[in-house]
Amino acid sequence: MQEFDMRPPAAAAPAAAPAADIDTLVMPVMQHALRRLTPPEVQELEAAITPRMRLLLTKAFGPEFGAALAPLTADDAPDPESEAAIKELMRDPRYWRDRDPDIVARVREGFETLYPG
Repeated sequence: MQEFDMRPPAAAAPAAAPAADIDTLVMPVMQHALRRLTPPEVQELEAAITPRMRLLLTKAFGPEFGAALAPLTADDAPDPESEAAIKELMRDPRYWRDRDPDIVARVREGFETLYPG
């Protein structure tokens, strides 16, 4: 397994690309790259990129990357049990009364996973 250097780069990270660049630069490149895959490979990729995976990749690489992945998760339905679990967590007094940062983050991330974009 390949190891990755997780240390931050020495120089400042470049600014995020404007949304127009996503449509004019990134999306055509991705569409061209996806043409290299067979239909079963595209289906496999769509199955691998779950809403949760999209959220994590967006968190790691920025909102533009998440927008580029949106077509791969567009047909994914939210898991009703996950939504029920999040709503149950919202009834926890640590969420609504104490505003516990860990609980608030879990609720926010849960809804972002269920309803990306």
